[in-house]
Amino acid sequence: PNASKTGRTGDSRADRAACKSRPFCDRSVSIREQIRSGSLGRTSRFVSGDDGKKVSVSFMHSGIPRRRPATIALLPTLLTLGNGVCGFGSLTLAAHEIDPANADERVFFAGLLVFAAMAFDLLDGLVARLIKQTSRFGAQLDSLCDAVSFGLAPAFLVLKSTYFYHHRFLWGICVLYLACVLIRLARYNSEVSDESTHDSFSGLPSPAAAGMIASFAVSTPSMTQMAQGSASDWMQRVGYWLCVVSDVTLPVMTVVVALLMVSRVRYPHFNQFLTGRAQLHRVVQIVVAIVAACLVHELALPVIFLAFVIGSPIRAAWTRTVDRRPPRVP
Repeated sequence: PNASKTGRTGDSRADRAACKSRPFCDRSVSIREQIRSGSLGRTSRFVSGDDGKKVSVSFMHSGIPRRRPATIALLPTLLTLGNGVCGFGSLTLAAHEIDPANADERVFFAGLLVFAAMAFDLLDGLVARLIKQTSRFGAQLDSLCDAVSFGLAPAFLVLKSTYFYHHRFLWGICVLYLACVLIRLARYNSEVSDESTHDSFSGLPSPAAAGMIASFAVSTPSMTQMAQGSASDWMQRVGYWLCVVSDVTLPVMTVVVALLMVSRVRYPHFNQFLTGRAQLHRVVQIVVAIVAACLVHELALPVIFLAFVIGSPIRAAWTRTVDRRPPRVP
């Protein structure tokens, strides 16, 4: 590098020559001002001259410290991107012009892709904590993918799954749902330090809300087949009424889950069902749910998600109204 002797004031010929050779040097501002501001610095060193004496020289360098390139966790990042890809696939299927002949099939696969996104969303967090590679980058990327998979995709599913209400009314419901998903994700990111224990969530998680909507889409072909292809007349009537109830209930449940996402109702984390110790009545409830799902598999997913969605609000209301009543004086 070009050097100039220490002690000179102003811009010497060596300073100007060194400035021309440095891309970070601003030629419109004097070198002395750049050194004062910190954008250009000097480093003094002692070198041996021709006569053997040590001479102090200064080298100009950039005052901006070099940063190491950021690294990301590969496997959790790929799982998170898989979540976003599944959400985009579901959105593509739901937004496509649906042919009445295969409408149920497209909605069915769009709902399956939402459940696949839920699986990726569960795995990326578990893998990141297992290999101890959690980061703010991963949290932000996860929220962006959740906005697509659990916000946009379920909203389009609602638009394509029911025709009982007016289209403008359905559009307003979907806008409300999408806005609540974005608010829920933003609030979770701002309060992530408060929920870092992963014991419970404040408000309904967005994957559970999306699963509630996707469960109707996945169950639609089974109910349609029951209404059209059953051998007995009473089974056809049951299938027909199930289809009608599904069309009426889906927009209502969309509004319910949207409001619960921005509420302060505590919902248990999924890890508690895997690693927590459950009481005997909880085990009995799980066994009854599995048996009911095997007997009435057409309604298994909507019933399971409905129980999870309304279970915590009912428990919270029961605790506030019944358990906190003062004891009666005899």
